[in-house]
Amino acid sequence: MHVAAKENQAKIAQLLLDSLENPDFMRLMYPDDQEDMLQKRIHYIVDLYLNTPDKAGFETPLHFACKFGCPDVVNVLCSHPGIDKNCKNKDGLKPCDLICSRKNKTQEVKQRIEEYLEDRCYVPLLRATDNTSQPIIGDPWSPESSEGLARNQQHTRSPMDPLMTVTAFAGPLSPFKAADFRRSWKTPPRDRAEFYNILKSDLDRGAEKVGRDLAHEMGHPWAEYWGFLDCFVDLSSPEGLHMLEEYLNRKDFSVPDSSRSRGE
Repeated sequence: MHVAAKENQAKIAQLLLDSLENPDFMRLMYPDDQEDMLQKRIHYIVDLYLNTPDKAGFETPLHFACKFGCPDVVNVLCSHPGIDKNCKNKDGLKPCDLICSRKNKTQEVKQRIEEYLEDRCYVPLLRATDNTSQPIIGDPWSPESSEGLARNQQHTRSPMDPLMTVTAFAGPLSPFKAADFRRSWKTPPRDRAEFYNILKSDLDRGAEKVGRDLAHEMGHPWAEYWGFLDCFVDLSSPEGLHMLEEYLNRKDFSVPDSSRSRGE
């Protein structure tokens, strides 16, 4: 992970994390583990890859990514809930103290790294599981703080209230960008009157459509739940298109012989 961080290989860093957190992959190495033991082992190994310092400067992969000016890797590392952003090296310096100290990067790169080091916030869309109430654009929530989640849960105050579930979200974003996005999503600007009309007229998917279009316009990550894929994904992204293509390739669109016979 240190090498990937130094060389700005964000895809390699993400692949490492995805592989280590894949139970099927880990079970190849530990086939006799019970499920709870396997999950504990995964958590332990991922923590080692994320937060183990090197022997020379006692620096973690995040230290490396920051000091060599590698924003894409900083983004991958800081998006993981297990990252320790406050670990100090042998000189008592945190990753935020070393931004671009070993590489002369532009101010834009430095600013991107600073933003990625902030709390990672998500702006959720919550819908009633029985579709009996209006969708709710929730407050920004960070896995590093339970306050936003607690505020969102206040929407369900009574046993008679419908059960709410997250159906889409934007993020991860910095706290400032998350608040700005939520404001635009909840109350679209005057020059985007069509967004307001969609929110009011399409109660089934209107909030998702407006959130999706806003996220794409503002360059923010976006994901929504698709039942046929059973996951959260942005279908317009390369990853989403790949998943959709795989799904269509697996699906059998052939008409049964009995149906053809009835049609004839």
